[in-house]
Amino acid sequence: MALALALALVATSAARGVDDEREAADETTEAPLSGALGVLSDAELDRRIAFLARRFEAGRRHAALWQYGFTSAWSTGIGVAAVQAGLASDHDDRVAAFVTGGKAIIGTARLLAAPHPARLGTAPLELGETGAGEARATREARLVAGERHLLAIAQRARRRGHWLAHVANVGLNALGGGLILGLGNPSDAISSVGVGVLFGELLIWTEPGRGVGDLEAYRDLVDARRSGGWRDRVTIGLVPAPGALHLQLRF
Repeated sequence: MALALALALVATSAARGVDDEREAADETTEAPLSGALGVLSDAELDRRIAFLARRFEAGRRHAALWQYGFTSAWSTGIGVAAVQAGLASDHDDRVAAFVTGGKAIIGTARLLAAPHPARLGTAPLELGETGAGEARATREARLVAGERHLLAIAQRARRRGHWLAHVANVGLNALGGGLILGLGNPSDAISSVGVGVLFGELLIWTEPGRGVGDLEAYRDLVDARRSGGWRDRVTIGLVPAPGALHLQLRF
């Protein structure tokens, strides 16, 4: 009983039957930067995930030090201002302490409400089982989560160079200085504005900024694979058919 072997090329658009479920998954799995993930091989998914993991881990330490360092500094400022206000015997000193404490509360609340995403490192990529036995769906979910995380880090990095961040810093400290000027000692107002603006600028300019470069590098990787990585988008396999085997080409 010899089995006839027929060779045919079948395009993805015409492939049906055993491939229907995979095509349905391909149509619904979209990544923010890579687009449809169904055209990528497992090896390419792993390559992009590994790239993101390296970049996330490289930026984690700086982001964690920045996040927790400034949060601790602002929190300490709240306590110090509260003690100064409680011990002050002079009205002007109490006014300056209250304003300083108020700015410290705002700074702490800002960092707690919007912590820097890069401090998480590779945590967003840690979904389900990893390694050789990892399911295709898990790989795709990890890449989607990683690309979203990369975009969030890059967006945060762009903020420090935006004029609005610096205007807000000067404006908040000017408002505090105005309160001290109106209710307390003018010399306290000048020192409060000066120290506050300097500390605010230190916070802005030391915020991690590598996210923009990481995003550009990842986009270069994606574009390079799209233009030159056709081998990762083409799969060849045998599909059983009545009395024959078809050679299937998916691209």
